[in-house]
Amino acid sequence: MLLRKCVLLVLAILVVGCVSTPPFEEPDGPPRENYEHIIEKTDAIPKNLLPSRYGNQATYFVNGKEYTTLASADNYREVGMASWYGSKFHGRKTSSGEVYSMYKMTAAHKSLPLPTFVKVTHLENNKSVVVKVNDRGPFHGDRIIDLSYAAAKKLDMLKAGTARVEVVTLTAGEPLVDHHGEFYLQVGAFSKLDAAQDILQKVNMVLQKGSFIDSTNNKGLHRVRIGPIYSLAEARNIKSALESEANIKARVLSEKEL
Repeated sequence: MLLRKCVLLVLAILVVGCVSTPPFEEPDGPPRENYEHIIEKTDAIPKNLLPSRYGNQATYFVNGKEYTTLASADNYREVGMASWYGSKFHGRKTSSGEVYSMYKMTAAHKSLPLPTFVKVTHLENNKSVVVKVNDRGPFHGDRIIDLSYAAAKKLDMLKAGTARVEVVTLTAGEPLVDHHGEFYLQVGAFSKLDAAQDILQKVNMVLQKGSFIDSTNNKGLHRVRIGPIYSLAEARNIKSALESEANIKARVLSEKEL
């Protein structure tokens, strides 16, 4: 009888132990493969985009707490802690319906309309990045924004994991850092549209944003351009990235040279 009671007691302890042990959860972290050829290194370019069909409810609940979505992102400024998210969420859908890529310049915010473009400045090292807010979060502690791996890397906050930042909303055409007017990169001018489309495809494999074909001229040329870019320094960075990563030559143009 005593032996039977001991066996039952051990079984009970094992059952309780299994029930109280949380299920395995994939840890978040950096990429697990070589990513240098696909990670974005330049700021997101603010654009006038329609509000997302998803993720813009007036109010929503997470973990029993109610959150409110702002009606407008105009003149928004906030100071607080930023964090970043990576491999655990890579490839999953964001609150806006877009697929999350830790290699793109994006972010999650609890209340800004989706999408919104913001400039995030690391208040300790003064580095900044422009990102597209397309997701909801972070819902942890007092953090105000969750940055993609690419954005956190540019702010040099990966090792620390968090950083005190300033978040300011931007609108399309608003000046960014070192603004002296609008700048563009011209990759080439072609008499045949097919040739312009070929080089545009190569550019898009590096940048995945901001490139277009301008055929609005009286010389019958199709010009492959990137922009607008609101910082001369940023234009030069993109030029260097194109040359080093894809052997694509580009020329920096001011808006007066177009």
